[in-house]
This record gives sequence, C-alpha cells and structure tokens, in this order.
Amino acid sequence: MYIIPFDGEDPNDGHITYSVRPVGIDVRADYVTVQNVIAQKHVGVEGGYHQGVGIRIDSSSDKTRRHGVTIQGNEVRYNSSYQKYGAIYSRNTHDLVVAHNHVHHNYPNRGIHLTSGKGTQARSNEIEGGGHSGLTFFRTTDGLMAHNHIRDLTATHANGISIYLDSHRNLVFGNLVQDGNIALTIKHSRHVTVAHNILHTDQDNYTVADWGEGAGNLRYLNNLILNAHSKGLHVNDSSLRGLEIRNNIIDGSGVRETGRNISNNIYTSLAWSESPDYAYQLTEGNRTAKGDEIFIDYANRDYGIKKDAPLTPADDVGFDFDYRGNPLLTPIVGPYTP
Repeated sequence: MYIIPFDGEDPNDGHITYSVRPVGIDVRADYVTVQNVIAQKHVGVEGGYHQGVGIRIDSSSDKTRRHGVTIQGNEVRYNSSYQKYGAIYSRNTHDLVVAHNHVHHNYPNRGIHLTSGKGTQARSNEIEGGGHSGLTFFRTTDGLMAHNHIRDLTATHANGISIYLDSHRNLVFGNLVQDGNIALTIKHSRHVTVAHNILHTDQDNYTVADWGEGAGNLRYLNNLILNAHSKGLHVNDSSLRGLEIRNNIIDGSGVRETGRNISNNIYTSLAWSESPDYAYQLTEGNRTAKGDEIFIDYANRDYGIKKDAPLTPADDVGFDFDYRGNPLLTPIVGPYTP
C-alpha cells in the first residue's frame, strides 16, 4: 500500500523526493490497525511539533486517549523531524501495540517514540541507523518492551532504549541492543524491570545508566551487559532504594551498594572503582570470571555463551522463559541457557 504518490511510482526507485505532507499516516481514532505500509520521506518544518513522522497516533488530551491501536509489519524510513520526534510517534494512548516494524535511517528522528501511554507494548521491532534514541517510553506506565533489535545508533544522545519522565511499572525483556551509544538509560522512573537482555557498547561510555531524579525500585536481572571500557552498569546514588542486581554477566559496575539484593552476578571485568585501592570487595555470591571462561570467542567479539560456562549458582527471580524463548528449567546467570 502506497499513500503518496498516486501515479504508480515504485517507492524504492529514485523518482520520489519528499512528500509535501509532514505526516504519513495519522491515526486519530480507536481500534485501528496500520499494517504492511511503507511510510517514508515526510519532513517537519522548524517549530513543527509532531511533524516529520511516518506513522502518528495522537491525542492532545488524556481524556481522549486512543484505545486499541495496532501498528505492525510496517517499514518506516527516511523521515525527518526537526524536533526529533519518532518515525513512529504516539501520545495519549491506551493498550497501543507497536510490533514487527522495521524503522531505519530517519534523521534526526527518534526511532519509535511512545509517550503518555498506558499498557503500551513495543515488541519485535528492528530499529537501526537513526538520528536519536531508538526506542523510548516517556510518561508511559504498565508497558512492555520485548524482543526488539536495536543497532547502529551513534548520533549525539542516540541511546538504544530510554525510559524517562514518570514511566513507571515497565518491563524491558529479551531485547538486543548493540553497536551504538549507551544501550539503555532510565531517569525519573520507578518499578522498572530489565531482564534477559543483551546490551552492548564499544564506546567509552556506560552500557546501562540510570540518571536518578526520582528513579527507584529498579531491577536488573539476568542481563548480559558488555562494555569495552569496563563501564557496564551505572546507577545514580539517588536510585538505590529497592535496587536489585541479580544473575547478570557484567563488564564492570560502578554501583557501590551491597547487600542481599546484589547477588550472583559474574563480572568479566571490573570498573576503576572496583579495586582494592578504593576498599572495594565483591560481596558473597558475586564473582569474577575471565571472558574466555564465559564466551565462545571473547577476543574476537563472539559473545555467545559457552555450554560449560559457570552459570550457577543463581537466584530464582521468577521468569519462566529466557532471552531465546526457551523454558528456564533451573535458575542461571545470564540471559539464556547455552
């Protein structure tokens, strides 16, 4: 299905430049499905809020939320929002589903930017090559980010996943984020669970970072957190209340908190602050291991986990399936059973 132009042009050839419309598909009704659409080359003007968007689900008021909208199986590309809105963008929704979309090469846009939602689900999307963060929840509660693949986001402030501005009670599960800036950032959001993800950066920055400002009750469970500079995990001191870090494989952590909720993590490298010079000691249950003990070919960046990797003991944290969707028959450290 091609919205513009109407003259039978192939959207993959070079004859189409850019649309005169600032939004490709604009959903302003309930229980609408947008599927198998190419939404491309829409441009927002300076000061044009909510423009330069391929697919938009929008309501200006919480009282008129859009209910039951599904955005699935679309390709959204080459859009340009001066205000850096998402190539897929939503505001004031209830039970929105955004799934199985390929979102790529939208500059300077975010990829999928979902705001002011309740029960939002972002599942199995592929996001790459954008000008800002790949997948974001702002003011979004009781939501799910699951099984998304996000890569090659290297622009300024282009984090893989961001959960900001009172986005409470959300689950981030089974995502792959790699080859970009900070893989995951959290700020001013509580009761966020980050479980069974593979999160990776080669840049001299954190892989996972909580910036505080009212964050709390954060749970990091069974993740693979890779960082070439031993800066895998950062948690702001203001977010230590209710913090859990269990069963992760981590390249360095600057978290100074200890106790029974920080347990059974394997550190494949240590941060600068995790040294005897700073009176640091791993607490009982946490341990170090060389990369070659855990990964198939650590030196050549093959981070597949070896079948004989020492992934026990581990805490039972309540999940029945791993990163790959396989049943978890026994608690393990890391995102999946080798």
